Amino acid sequence: MTGRSQVQILPPPPTKVRKPRSLTWAFAVLGVFPRVRRSFLRMFLRLDFYTDFYTAGWDPLRRTGQGRHATGEAPGTSDGMHDERASWEFVAQLQSRGEADEAEANESEELLRQLVSFLRNHPSFPKEAFADPGVHTGNVSKLIVSDSFPPDDPAFQPVREGRNLAAFYCGPPKKRLWVEPTLDEGQYCTIRPRDVYESTPILLRQTADRPIACRHTDRTFFRNSVLACRGVPGIEDEVVVAILNSELIRRWYQVDVQESGQRAFPQVKVRNLRRLPMVASPASGSVLSEVVDLVRRIEDKRPAPIDGSLRRQVETAVCELYEVPAEVSEWLVASVGDAVSEE
Repeated sequence: MTGRSQVQILPPPPTKVRKPRSLTWAFAVLGVFPRVRRSFLRMFLRLDFYTDFYTAGWDPLRRTGQGRHATGEAPGTSDGMHDERASWEFVAQLQSRGEADEAEANESEELLRQLVSFLRNHPSFPKEAFADPGVHTGNVSKLIVSDSFPPDDPAFQPVREGRNLAAFYCGPPKKRLWVEPTLDEGQYCTIRPRDVYESTPILLRQTADRPIACRHTDRTFFRNSVLACRGVPGIEDEVVVAILNSELIRRWYQVDVQESGQRAFPQVKVRNLRRLPMVASPASGSVLSEVVDLVRRIEDKRPAPIDGSLRRQVETAVCELYEVPAEVSEWLVASVGDAVSEE
């Protein structure tokens, strides 16, 4: 007896319905970038595809745990349908916030224009104040700079790099320099006499989008990723450091110096530092003494983030030195956060 083969016909597998990706993440991003948010909302409110998002289950209030949708279900509904009015209220709030951000941005732009225009009447730093004497390793970088040289051999001295510096903080050097290297034909480098480095009172990072300065403590050699400030006659080094690290100088520099907008490895140049605006007239001794005291208090706590209140006091004093108009000064001081890393 032959049996008939049985063929089992299986039902087709269920179609996997992909849910549309939530746009909550987009609004999180838009909350950080006001201009992007404003552009997005203009498009969002003009087009008629809100219903598609609404019926697909998108609900910014429910996903973010805010308002009446925090429980995941709109009141008065048993099927989880959303309250369209509440969602539109949320969008309207975002639009209102975008308009407020735009008004604030316009006000900041006007204050920035006033600041730049005001500083044009100030003298520049002395040309001799800035220089670039740092060790140039040429084509023998790995030969003459290393973190494995013996620390007890006087032929190898500590050498600082730009990465060792931060605002108001001269960090310890991590590497050592072969001070008088023996080079073969075709090899070259530039190392100046030791006193050139040890006589430099202020250092600046070269790779930065603004001046970042510190007093040169535990003085030693430094590479050409560090720029030198020789100080300003008649002004304490602490005051010069406060000016170079100020919000006032940062704002001016990032407007006036084109290289500051370079995305990858922006470079601070000596020629641009020499154009920095300086105080127009000697300040009172009490203000200068206050700045010196504030800078030393900040230095004592570094490399921890700078206390915002101390930083704002420094900014207020710098604005007083420059005799900045009151409205612009208040804006600059308000720009300083509660905790400033300034690395």
